[in-house]
Formats: sequence, C-alpha cells, structure tokens
Amino acid sequence: MYRKLSALTLLAILALWIAACAPAATNPAVQPANTATVSVAAPSTPATNPVTETPVAASTQPSNTVTGTVAAPSSPSTQANVTINNFAFDPPTLTVKVGSIVQWTNQQDTDHTVTSDTGEWDSGHLSQGQSFQQTFAKSGTFPYHCSIHSTMKGTIVVTN
Repeated sequence: MYRKLSALTLLAILALWIAACAPAATNPAVQPANTATVSVAAPSTPATNPVTETPVAASTQPSNTVTGTVAAPSSPSTQANVTINNFAFDPPTLTVKVGSIVQWTNQQDTDHTVTSDTGEWDSGHLSQGQSFQQTFAKSGTFPYHCSIHSTMKGTIVVTN
C-alpha cells in the first residue's frame, strides 16, 4: 500500500512540476493595456491607420469624419469634445490627461478649421457636421485657432 501511495505521490509531484515549468498558453488577441499592435503593409495594400489598423481610404471613412495622426497612448485613452459654433470653440480651454483624444465637431453652417498654432496638426476645412480628432501623447499647453476666422482661438492643456 505504501508503494502505491508513494508512486501516486511521485506522479502528482511530477505532473505539478511539468505544469509549472511549461510555458503559459498565450492568447494573441489579448495584449497588456500599454502596448499597441502595428502592422506594416506591403505597398500594394491600401494604407491603414497604424494604431487602429483600419483602412484610411476615403471610401471606408464615414463622410462626416476627418481623422488626424494618432499616437499610441501609454494608458487607456479617454475622449473629450469641443463644439464649434457661433464662431467659437466651446469650451475655449480644455484640460485632459496624456493619451486623451479630443474631438472637435463643427455645428455651424460655415466651414472652420482646427489648426495648431505650432503646426503640429491641421484638420483642413470642416463643414457642418464634420469632426476632427487629435490624440495628445505628451503633456503641455497646445494653443490652436481657426485658420479661416482669426478671432477663433482655443487651448488644450494636457496633464500627466
């Protein structure tokens, strides 16, 4: 009886040791929150946004959205909104955390732009109902304006 118990104990210990030493199964669909998947496409394939891996071609984008360059945030991103109406940005100053996405939406029947004072981004002309998004990957103060209407000014303050 003791021999059987010892053999069973040894088998159990061996099974536990093998399980502990074996590499853990990985799921390629699950990644830590601070990583991003970037694909490099061959020149013959359509261009893609490297962060979302979605095609950039106009036929696949909603007609009311213009997308800016997006950097992979180091933490989960949040979205904040700025409304363009009555020849003003509302709110005129917005404070967000690093990694946040700011979306401007033109609600006025006049074209406007969202243009960085330092040239870091430019939405191009936004018609009524169109939006522009910009991800802020570093802290700082980012003043911007409408290049069509010089009195329209705003500021994004990005904190850690």
